[in-house]
Amino acid sequence: MLFTIITVTLNSEKSIQKTINSINKQSYKNFEYIIIDGGSSDTTIKIIKKKMKRKYILISEKDNGIYNAMNKGIKISQGEYVAFLNSDDWLDKDTLLDVSLFVKNKKSKIIYGDAQFYENKNKCFYAKAKIQNIENDMSLLHSSFYIKKDIIKKNLFDENFIISSDYKQIIDLKKKYKFNYYPKSLSNVSMGGMSSNLLLSSQEFFLIQKKYFGFNKAILNYSTKYHYHMIKIFYLFIKNFFS
Repeated sequence: MLFTIITVTLNSEKSIQKTINSINKQSYKNFEYIIIDGGSSDTTIKIIKKKMKRKYILISEKDNGIYNAMNKGIKISQGEYVAFLNSDDWLDKDTLLDVSLFVKNKKSKIIYGDAQFYENKNKCFYAKAKIQNIENDMSLLHSSFYIKKDIIKKNLFDENFIISSDYKQIIDLKKKYKFNYYPKSLSNVSMGGMSSNLLLSSQEFFLIQKKYFGFNKAILNYSTKYHYHMIKIFYLFIKNFFS
């Protein structure tokens, strides 16, 4: 089967090399690699063109954010399954092979797995995915998520959200489709990035929770998730308000 791996980039010269290396080293060869670049002004494009050892599709132009770029990739994807790999994350060399074998046995439409988190080169923790907790929190990583092309093309990312649209998408999909869990890490994730924007992530989390689960549950889950950060969030809110 053919996979589509989509990477979104913007001025990623410091991290894109390890992402590319992991793509080059995949033991499973039947996949297309799509890079959607937001018009990088650094050496990102040069690194891609120099270091990529397999055929790839590159689109480099201004976009309207991460999810607009991801949707561009989805719309041109040809693979039977679509997956996403951030420009500072990477795959183990047998990841696509493992997923292909799992899919053949389970005949799954949506597959999700665990993830390993790193800071610099040091492994910080292993994140076990728990789809049963999705009503309370984003309990799985989108980089450890494989989905049938025909399904995701009908369920594109909501571009009204800046960093939490993957959470909203998974909630929507969970209502309509069965998720199959693969009990292994399917991606290696670098700490930080857009999702580390505490104020924005907390605001979007609350809005999504309120829409799907009601105001009372949204308040409860927000308090549980962000209770260690309440003072900092309040400070950032006041700072943004007056600036």
